Amino acid sequence: MANSCWGIFRESTHSPGRESDDTEILRLTGKHLEAKGFHVELKTADEVTEVDADRPRFVFLMCERTAVLDRLRALEVGGVPHVNSPRAVHNTYRDRMIAVLDEATVPFIPSRIVATSEEPDAEAYPVWVKRGDVHNTQGGDVVLAPTAAAIHDALRELAARGIPRAVLPKGRFRGVTEDVPTFNFSGWCLMARGDLPAEFTYLLAKDLDEHREEIHEIFAGPHASMTSVPDLAQSARELDELRFPLHPGAEQYYRERGYL
Repeated sequence: MANSCWGIFRESTHSPGRESDDTEILRLTGKHLEAKGFHVELKTADEVTEVDADRPRFVFLMCERTAVLDRLRALEVGGVPHVNSPRAVHNTYRDRMIAVLDEATVPFIPSRIVATSEEPDAEAYPVWVKRGDVHNTQGGDVVLAPTAAAIHDALRELAARGIPRAVLPKGRFRGVTEDVPTFNFSGWCLMARGDLPAEFTYLLAKDLDEHREEIHEIFAGPHASMTSVPDLAQSARELDELRFPLHPGAEQYYRERGYL
């Protein structure tokens, strides 16, 4: 059929908690195409066969499994347009995306790919341990590990689920490749340009202050002092030690809260 097209559903295992949302998105897309005169055939990923006598005019897809993408890639090479290209979908896999961004000189958090069978260490803690393929949101896909033991536990859980690779950041600070002697890293401050709008720095100080405990819980661990938000009331009492003035927006918030 000249105006036929395929819509390929995302695998349910790749949409944890969002199965109905992703299904509805594809169905609505199909309805709009039918309104334009297209004959739409919606398929599950498992229904995509390597050989199909009735080639579609084009394919729109949400599937992510490599085996299915390879089958669709064969159709694409044969002249069937895809939205999005199977190769583009495959390049969103973390273990491929890192290399693609590096080749394109796109700034990205320095990362390394490790086998989930390994027991690597990290240059600083806490670190994010992420499954090396698709960007899922299932429990265990992305884990904040405060220690080496936590890294190893996260990797073992991924391995048990059949996920062979994971991604770890190379280090906390870009360009810092070795330990730097430091007296203290707690009570840090944020530096801002003088022409940054005051309403922005006001809201930034407000959000950091109001959500301080929540942020502290996220970064709890041996290096909490280096990642948690300082007590702004305590910091206000130490302003004489600063070499730079408060930004007007932050100063307004400090005064409203009675910190100054």
